[in-house]
Amino acid sequence: MVWPFQKKAPRKPSIEDVTQLANHLGMDLTQYGVGVALLSIESDYSPAETASNFAVVTIARDMKNAMNDIEVAAKISIRGYAILECLKEFKDNGLLRETIWANDATAIAKIINPSPETEKWISRVLSDPVSSKEPVAVSRV
Repeated sequence: MVWPFQKKAPRKPSIEDVTQLANHLGMDLTQYGVGVALLSIESDYSPAETASNFAVVTIARDMKNAMNDIEVAAKISIRGYAILECLKEFKDNGLLRETIWANDATAIAKIINPSPETEKWISRVLSDPVSSKEPVAVSRV
């Protein structure tokens, strides 16, 4: 018997949740990204945490490819600032753990703000053997 005021069990996160949040961040998941997202959800990362990771990796990959094109790099930087604002909203709304927000925001900031450390941060992000093996998402911007 179900009591009328009994709380429903929370719904398990799905790939659609990750896809929706990635789209909100201006990215489309690749087929490889769908598989990585499923692994991430099964490892108890939230959809927002997964989308945040995908944003970091996608920005790193895009910036690496644009290192010699200042116009493209500037567009990636602008996109990065918009993503940081969205990720802060995710954190403020409890969708993203504080530690993940801090790590991902630091990585994005170090990548989109040209400095002697930029290439080191790109290499650090792209050294992950799973999320960097192939593109997990493609930017729509």
